[in-house]
Amino acid sequence: MSSSTLDRIAELQKNALKPRLENGASKLGHFWRSGSRCASGWRSTCACPEPRDFCLVKLKWVALLREWHGGDPYGLAGDEEFYVIEAMTLTMVQASGLTVLVDVPGAPRPLKLGGRPDAWAILPQLAEMDEDNRPGFLHAVTLTQEKL
Repeated sequence: MSSSTLDRIAELQKNALKPRLENGASKLGHFWRSGSRCASGWRSTCACPEPRDFCLVKLKWVALLREWHGGDPYGLAGDEEFYVIEAMTLTMVQASGLTVLVDVPGAPRPLKLGGRPDAWAILPQLAEMDEDNRPGFLHAVTLTQEKL
């Protein structure tokens, strides 16, 4: 096969990863809400003696994410407490169905992303700030998971 054909195949394979990551985020949200949790929480690793459904999906999701980005994205090291959430784009957070609180330095209260459909009204404007739908200000904040 020619180099251009192989490049095109690689491009198609990479483009197929984003929908898979969004689907995986949806599954992560489903398992989290159903009570399937990992001892390592939202870290990129699993410390469970017998991995649960959430753990298996999380590990597969992290592997796909690293393949998509060619390593850890957005300057993340891989050992952050909320690695999975921090590595998600807005469309992935939306697919998860989870509510994420973003502590913005100097703000009177956290910015709430996700949850009810009407809470997503701000996201199209935020998504326009960055080509991969991840606003630049998320690089400088701490993400926390709201208790459900």
